Amino acid sequence: MNAQINLKIPENMASGRPKIFNDNGKKKDLDSKSADNLVNGILSDKGTTKTKFYTKKKSSQRQRKKTPLQDKSKKSLELEGESSASSNENVKMLDRKLPLYENSRISSPSIVNQIFDTALNKASGDKDTSSILDSGFKYIKEEMKTLIRQCIDKDDALIVMEKRLKETEKNYTESNKKCLVLEQKNEKLVKNLDDITKKYEDTVQELAGANTSIAELKQVKKKDDSIIADLEKRLSQTTEHNCKLKSKLDAANLDDKSAKISSQKEIEELTESNKLLGRQKSELREVVIKQMQLVANLRRQLMHLKAGIAQSFAKQEVLKAVEEFY
Repeated sequence: MNAQINLKIPENMASGRPKIFNDNGKKKDLDSKSADNLVNGILSDKGTTKTKFYTKKKSSQRQRKKTPLQDKSKKSLELEGESSASSNENVKMLDRKLPLYENSRISSPSIVNQIFDTALNKASGDKDTSSILDSGFKYIKEEMKTLIRQCIDKDDALIVMEKRLKETEKNYTESNKKCLVLEQKNEKLVKNLDDITKKYEDTVQELAGANTSIAELKQVKKKDDSIIADLEKRLSQTTEHNCKLKSKLDAANLDDKSAKISSQKEIEELTESNKLLGRQKSELREVVIKQMQLVANLRRQLMHLKAGIAQSFAKQEVLKAVEEFY
């Protein structure tokens, strides 16, 4: 696990730094390492930690040159790992140049600035700098440990969340598949429902037509019944008239031959009229029988249609059954 620490120097400290020029008028460049390498070097010299530090700085801060105050503080911190002879010489050099930058240095509450201040104080001759440095290093260690623990916890949480994400994605794909299958089934059911409703409407229309035809046939039957009743009355009247004529003929036979001839003629006419009436009666009976058969057939068709509706047969199957029956 790689922990990251950003060591930032306050802007007021950078803005308030003086420019140093040499005899030729050019800016003096002080060779130094970055603040990140400085902290890594100090921690490695003290033997406190073996953790790697990775810092992120802006491009403008990378291109910006280090202030003399930073260079001096950095050199003072590097002096702690060196020998006493070289440290004394560097301290003398710092004592000569420190008064130039004391006015430009502004205090900051950050731990890094405290470390730089302690380094400068040590270079200037203070006594409690080692304890302050040790406390600063301990605080940085604790912060690094907490950061590493937080990173580990976050990595574990990320792994758990990735597993949950994969499970949710699987569940989502499965639910999408199920939804597609259900939509297809729903479409099929809707199509079947439409077909059934169409068949039902057709059968209802056929039933309505059959009912109208049955009503018309009933009216025709009533008319035929009235006609048959009239014909029967006429037949009864003709039979009575025939009986009367026969009686008259019998009486006429006793009277004259002429009466016989006339009576015979009347009898022949009456017989012919009777034959005509008999034919008409037979024809009417045949018509009535045919109409009764039609009524019976229509009733059977109605029963077949009702049975077809009850068993949800198609129209063609019902018609085939009716044709086969007849």
